[in-house]
Amino acid sequence: MVDFTVPVYEKLASWNQNARREYISACLCFPYDNMHPRSAVIQHLQAAVSRLQKKQPVIASEIHLYRQSGMLYLAYNPPNCFETESSVVTVEERPVDFLGDDFPRAYQELRDLQWPPGFFMDKHQLLGLGDFSIFPRARAFRLQVTFLEDGFLLWVHLHHSVGDAACLSAILVSIAAETCGDNDALSPPMTPLQPAKLTASIAPDISWHDLATSCPELGLFPENTPFDSVAAPLPRLDPPPPAAQPHTSAIFVIKVDALKNIGEMIRLVSCVDNTPSIFVVLSALTWNYITRARYKHEVAYAMATPEVATLGLTTHWRQRAFQKEAAPYFGNASAGVITRVPRDVLLGLSGHPSRPGGLPAWVPAVTESIQVAFKHVDEPFVAVRTAMMDKAVREGRVLGRTTSPFYAGDLEMDSWRHLGVHARWEIPGVGVAEPDRVRIVAGNTSGGRGALVLPAKHDAEYVELLVTLAEGSMKELMACQEWMTLVDRVIRAHGET
Repeated sequence: MVDFTVPVYEKLASWNQNARREYISACLCFPYDNMHPRSAVIQHLQAAVSRLQKKQPVIASEIHLYRQSGMLYLAYNPPNCFETESSVVTVEERPVDFLGDDFPRAYQELRDLQWPPGFFMDKHQLLGLGDFSIFPRARAFRLQVTFLEDGFLLWVHLHHSVGDAACLSAILVSIAAETCGDNDALSPPMTPLQPAKLTASIAPDISWHDLATSCPELGLFPENTPFDSVAAPLPRLDPPPPAAQPHTSAIFVIKVDALKNIGEMIRLVSCVDNTPSIFVVLSALTWNYITRARYKHEVAYAMATPEVATLGLTTHWRQRAFQKEAAPYFGNASAGVITRVPRDVLLGLSGHPSRPGGLPAWVPAVTESIQVAFKHVDEPFVAVRTAMMDKAVREGRVLGRTTSPFYAGDLEMDSWRHLGVHARWEIPGVGVAEPDRVRIVAGNTSGGRGALVLPAKHDAEYVELLVTLAEGSMKELMACQEWMTLVDRVIRAHGET
């Protein structure tokens, strides 16, 4: 029987042990009346998060790295346990001067520039978040605020070893509800323990070979690989060196109606009943045009790049499998899904899907391959991946991803479009219930090359696609007339024109 008056110290579940050991973070951008005292804002947020952590103590937990085994442990206080300084989520004020000399001091300037991604991405060091290589402990969740002239930034950070983007979204919605006085937010308490039934259908002595065959997106690093390589790309062929040129990011703003129209054309050409989702259509187009741009620029990699191109996507399996069993589970449930096509399918065929004359052949072919990959996400899919992660934890082995950002045909893409979409805030001095924008600080951009759909309001007419590429590849992408026909406008890294 659990004693709910003493601290809990337990080994993290295997889905959490095998997640990237870093924070996933977002920044919510609000207008703010500077006549209102800042202290009232911080006190209001502190009261909200303090109420929430009593209902959901996991958000106030601390992650401990046991260096000898490489395993992670979770330390937290149950609801009735005496609070200590280390068991409370504290709202931290982070002055704008800490964000760099180039960061706008006035909110209107940030708005005029359309909240460029370069002001937000890779700010972990400037935000003082640290990493396990320096200190073997990390807070599970952190909340920081930055005040600008007539603006207010809310930085939210969830350690990926505790939860995924869906967990971060749930926390956002719940804290927002607490700011409005909703006492039912994120209640009853959830558990960080993953359901035991996930692997009930898998033989306990299943071999690594069988697991790897069933889980093509996962692979095994050599023995004695350091655990800071968890979820990193596995080397394939002769791994090429990183790109010599620096990377840059840009947001491509695309009309939702344009993607819907292409989806309807795909449905008609394919003679099927259901139209592919906006995300599936966007994934197919993004994969194609980024691959072409990278091949034009990164010619040095052409000989080392496999003849098969790989698209890595992320899906939250709790929406598709073990819904009842996983309902109380607070933790990672993001599974990698991959699809592969011959690289010549992406490189050898041209034609824009929205031009008269019909769809080029690659559009329905690539779209169908993505849809088939998602259809395979079911209970057996989750069970075998859980078994592989369990085995890795038992034997102290490190799992990696089989997609590699070094190869021009490989792309990892994710969607945070619905992150905190249901959140309605009530913050002193902030006259709106929703942020003007949500920007990503760190997410799934695959070590410098990747694509991520950014959060948007429910009725948004546009999709914002964050793309990170080598500078030369980005220039090629922006010079591609077929791709830019889709794009309404581009928000460059620091708002350049």
